Order: sequence, then structure tokens, then C-alpha cells
Amino acid sequence: MGSVKKTDYLESRSRFKMERRKSRFFISLFLGLTLSLFFLPLPSKAIEGLPGANWVFLSHDIHGLTGSGGMGWIQQGIDWVKLPGNIMVNTYAEYSVRDRTKKEDYYDVRGPSVGLNFEKSYFDLGVNYYWLKYPELERKDKDEEGYEVTFGWYYTRDLKAKDSGFFVMAFPFSTWGKLSHDGNGITGSSAMGWIQQGIDWFTLPGGIMVDTYLKYSYRGRTKEEDYFNSQGPSVGLEFSKSYFKAGISYYWEEYPKLNERQDTAQYYFGWYYYWDLMEK
Repeated sequence: MGSVKKTDYLESRSRFKMERRKSRFFISLFLGLTLSLFFLPLPSKAIEGLPGANWVFLSHDIHGLTGSGGMGWIQQGIDWVKLPGNIMVNTYAEYSVRDRTKKEDYYDVRGPSVGLNFEKSYFDLGVNYYWLKYPELERKDKDEEGYEVTFGWYYTRDLKAKDSGFFVMAFPFSTWGKLSHDGNGITGSSAMGWIQQGIDWFTLPGGIMVDTYLKYSYRGRTKEEDYFNSQGPSVGLEFSKSYFKAGISYYWEEYPKLNERQDTAQYYFGWYYYWDLMEK
């Protein structure tokens, strides 16, 4: 019995050392690239930009399974160089959070990460190292540290032709998605995203756009998926101005692992703000 405990201890200690080496590698990579901005004799245009962004989404389900929720992130990056094919090399530091008031186990999560991205047009491919905490899980072994490989996209365009004769202002189409593989965490591989078609009807005083839309969303992963995996359509009415938006939607959502379905209205408010510290 004692030898078994000793073996478990040695295996646990070996895994800990491996994780610590990975953590040190990613931290050293990010800090080394960042500090080179200040300590190396770089030419006047040594980097392409210093992009950053903040995204937040707050919501309340009137009669849903998940209650009120909030999610968001803040990120500061460095655009280092453009590779052949107009591929941007970017590193970044980010802090993200996701919470809700019901069914929050393995959903509520928060923590920092550092990453390396290759970006072109509507697509990005990268790897990041994260330190995540699951506040609803008291066991310390559910705090997660590891790496993640990701592929994502965001595409939007106006489908309204200039000479179409329609009385509306625009037909905005957009789609967003993210595929990821958690190398040594508790969530496995995952996919999430949405596709949306809207109609911009008119603007209110103050430049507030009135929009209606039809949307289909999906979210799934291979581990701890019971209250995470979901999919379904929604329709909504939205008011937007500058970086902000607020609205109400009605959605039909299915949880495949639970064999449960819900339909309810949701109020929401959010914003997305982007900056580049190199812009004058």
C-alpha cells in the first residue's frame, strides 16, 4: 500500500514539474518578446502595432435554465511583423471571465493567458498558455493550467446591393467561430460559434441603429459538457450605437447531453472596443 502511495506521489510530482516547465517556457517567450521592445536597439518601425480590445456581454434569461450571466475579456497585444502572404505575427496578454447564476459548474471560469497568433484576413491560428480558476468547484485540482491550440474566424458584410431599391438601410451578415484543443486540461476539444443575418431598419435620434436579426448559435466540447453543450436558433431586436448594443432576443436552445430543451426571452447589453496604442 505504501509503495502505491509513493508511486502516485512520484507521478504527481513529475506532472507538476512538467507543467511548471511549460508555464516557464510560455511566460519567458511572451516576456522576452515584450521586453525586447524596450531594451534592444530596434529600428524606428520595429513593430507593426500595439492592438488591444475589450469585449463584454451581459444577459438575463427570463425563464431559462441558466439565469443571469456575464462574460468578457480584455486583451493587449503586439503586432510584430507581416510574413509573406500578409500574415501578421501577434503576441498578447489577456484576462477573461465567464459567469452565470444557474448550472454554473464547469461553466464559470476566469483567469489570465498569454498567446501567440498568426492572423490573416478573417482568420487566426495560434497557441496560448492559460491559468484558469473554476470558482464553483472547491477542489484545487480543478484549477487549470495548460496550453490551448486555437483556430478562429470572424466575417461580416452587407448583403444589400446599392441599387437594390429596398427601403431598409442594410442587410448585415456575420459569422464567428472558434475551434480549440485543450492540451492537458479538463475541457478537451471544443467548438463554438454563430451565424447571423440582420436587417438595419433605420436610425433613431442620436444615431442609434434599430436592427432585427435571425441567429443560430452552437457550443460544444468533449469533456465536462453537460451544461456547456448547447445549440439553437434565436430572433432578436437590437439597438446599437458606436461600441455599444442592447436588445431582447427569443431563443430555442437544446442541451443534447441532458436531453433538455428550453425557449425563453433574454435581455442583453454589451460592448466591443478596439484600440491601437501606436495610432496617432
